[in-house]
Amino acid sequence: MMKETLEREVKLAPPGEGFVLPELGGEVDPTRVFTSTYHDSADFLLARHGITLRHRLERGAGVWQLKLPRATGRAELEQPGPPARPPLELSSLLVAFLRGRELGPVARLRTRREDSAGAVLRQAAWRWAAGARIREAIPTEAAGWALGRPSAER
Repeated sequence: MMKETLEREVKLAPPGEGFVLPELGGEVDPTRVFTSTYHDSADFLLARHGITLRHRLERGAGVWQLKLPRATGRAELEQPGPPARPPLELSSLLVAFLRGRELGPVARLRTRREDSAGAVLRQAAWRWAAGARIREAIPTEAAGWALGRPSAER
């Protein structure tokens, strides 16, 4: 069964000098470890159109996620499935964009998310560049740039 949500990202300006974040309370989220494999055409056509297709594996469960641009954010479609290929319900939405291009893995990120004061969350990324596998650690906020976009945009 396909799940659909609308993802909205809001960028906030940093507060003025002397600002101290008040105690927010709540509970610490449990540590999460997952691997996300991003798929695109060899010429990164989906990424150029703001489309993301990935397979995420967490605690033995796999889910495909397709993010499509919308005027007010990004529609995220999610469907469980094995990593071999995206479900037809998702891949059929990409036919007009791909026009016969093959999809393949372009980046794999292994992420460990944990709450700890002052810690910088990092991801280990495996990129494929000119057929070579490259491993690098990148800050979480830079993860989107591990998809082979030109270095001038990183």
